[in-house]
Amino acid sequence: MSDQSTRDFPPMKDLTIENITENVHIINSKCSDPRMRFLLERLVNHLHDFARETRLSIPEWEAAIEFLVEVGKISTNVRHEFVLLSDVLGLSLLVDAIDHPKLPSATEGTVLGPFHTSDAHHVVSGANISHDPDGEPLLAVCSIKDTQGRPIPGVSVDVWETDSKGFYDVQYADRTTPDCRTILESDEEGMIYFKAIVPVPYPIPHDGPVGQLLQKLKRHPYRPSHMHFMFKKLGYDRLITALYLRGDPYETSDAVFGVKQSLIIDLYRVGDVEGLAEKHGVSAETKLLRHDFVLITENEALEVRKQEAWKEAARQGGRLNVLGGVLVPAQKESAALENSSRSPLKAFHIFGSGIAFSISPIIHNAGFQHQGLPYQYDIRESPTIDDVAHLIRADSFGGASVTMPHKLQVQRYCDQLTETARAIGAVNTLIVNAEDEKRFIIGDNTDWSGLHSIVREYIERSHHPVNTGLVIGAGGASRAALYALHRAGVRTIYLANRTLSAAETVRESFEHNFNVGIIPNLEQWPDKPDIIIGTVPADKTTEQQFANLFGSKGLCIDMSYKPRQTPLLTVAQRQLGWEAVTGVQVLIAQAFEQYRLWTGLQPPKDAMLHAVMAHEARLEQASVEGKL
Repeated sequence: MSDQSTRDFPPMKDLTIENITENVHIINSKCSDPRMRFLLERLVNHLHDFARETRLSIPEWEAAIEFLVEVGKISTNVRHEFVLLSDVLGLSLLVDAIDHPKLPSATEGTVLGPFHTSDAHHVVSGANISHDPDGEPLLAVCSIKDTQGRPIPGVSVDVWETDSKGFYDVQYADRTTPDCRTILESDEEGMIYFKAIVPVPYPIPHDGPVGQLLQKLKRHPYRPSHMHFMFKKLGYDRLITALYLRGDPYETSDAVFGVKQSLIIDLYRVGDVEGLAEKHGVSAETKLLRHDFVLITENEALEVRKQEAWKEAARQGGRLNVLGGVLVPAQKESAALENSSRSPLKAFHIFGSGIAFSISPIIHNAGFQHQGLPYQYDIRESPTIDDVAHLIRADSFGGASVTMPHKLQVQRYCDQLTETARAIGAVNTLIVNAEDEKRFIIGDNTDWSGLHSIVREYIERSHHPVNTGLVIGAGGASRAALYALHRAGVRTIYLANRTLSAAETVRESFEHNFNVGIIPNLEQWPDKPDIIIGTVPADKTTEQQFANLFGSKGLCIDMSYKPRQTPLLTVAQRQLGWEAVTGVQVLIAQAFEQYRLWTGLQPPKDAMLHAVMAHEARLEQASVEGKL
């Protein structure tokens, strides 16, 4: 084993209040786990700042160490004093809220508490989980659904509560078997049923060091009446929660801060529901607990976690990255990235007309900045493509996005067109390819790839047969839309445009086996489409145009993203069974492909999406404040 006592470290002698923190970071910096390194860095920062800010004394430090020793001594596999300490300091609730963020429609989580065990018996629905003769009988009838309202079968549900005296089974020295706790599984309809007793308020264990701490703080140790639940199923985010009885005397002063308004419930009589008492063999006077739990998938939870992590990364000045939904120090990600970061400054642009408020610079510059690339993306508005020819010829030119009205004319500045660009007949992406000191401008089209990914994802997810597609408009974007539908396997495609000659030109640009029908207006639509793609600027359309367009189910995409809520999307969102996709979503999807083509790197999607979200939040705030 090599000697690591001094390797790669500066001399650590004569350390002071001012430099001890920095030196601890240096000696910890060799840790190869970026998350662990980050956690230790912040922990050391906050611990050292706490000591400096409070002028912590040796007797106080010794008392804190002794307190932690006592917490450890009293902890067992059935009494978790450290969990209790975390609970009374509010840390448990905070960490759960951070690590298990919820969508607005999902059930909120709360603290696990110190009395969950792993030895509960598995029972079938309808079983009695409490054998306390003094408890008031209760029947629980609960549903478990996803965020779309669909029942979730096969969910493993842990349930635990105290007895009628306010004690958990593990608090009895003569405990021989689990009681007032169980594990059961939801049925095919996502339902669970069990018999229990009405929860009562109780004190958390206060005969140990945590109880002594509460006493010194003049805090009571009581928790309001509640019942614990834990839900687990592969593919879903684990939910730890509890239901609290309304009107409990400790409802607003829970010793462990677990109560949330959405988790407060009322109890009813079983007799209030016809046939329920007979079905479960209980008295009509038995108390009834009814609740609908909503779980989110692991993917939904990860996306929310990533969004919240990026918000925090931005708040801390952008020096952090997000990996797997958690914060880590920003680092270079690959050898290609290292090489790119040493490249000379490159200029990227968007060419078009009416693009002053394009969000493309926000998307791409966020990616460049995140990956440490010396690139800059800006807006170059011009009435003709010839007005920006000097930028395309410049040595610093790295590439460009091309929008209306230049998608056709820009082809004359391309040395080569990709197969996709030739098939579509329009270019929205310029790529620079340098080989053997020769410089080529390649014209490509990524509009179709963004649309294609959205359409394919919808088809695979919805299992809805997609036979007919409709593209509205005959400009450059319509070519990409037709191509995307064709590549997605849509058999019959219609192109609607007021000027038939323009529509004919678009159709004739594709091969003869491309099945495209032309209709002059939407009133002559021969069939109800499964997918609709709008390519006309929103200010050229009205809701009335689309009133009779929609069938029973489908996908509607509007490539126009100003305003985000276009007339076409407004009508689509009123239709049951229809999903609406904004032009911003399409723009972002194709921007990811552009970024990959320009840099040779995988786009940092989270960082780019976060930049768009932050930009929209700023616009919304400015609108509220009357600045827009």
